[in-house]
Amino acid sequence: FSVLLPDATLEIENYYLPVDAYREQLRSAGFSSVAVHGLSVPADAMSGYPPGFWDELLAHPVYIVLDCVRAGARD
Repeated sequence: FSVLLPDATLEIENYYLPVDAYREQLRSAGFSSVAVHGLSVPADAMSGYPPGFWDELLAHPVYIVLDCVRAGARD
């Protein structure tokens, strides 16, 4: 996708990987805990738009948040 800036356009090439691929690779790299947080839209934001407005973004989010703990990590 593209981000339009005042002086230029930033082109971002996005790749899709299944969430399980992230989990598997992170665990094989030594992370003992892997949590995946998807995109959500607050109810008050949902109500300001017609039904179905957020459906595509929620079905195919452009990002996820990975919360990981390395095995043996200290606080």
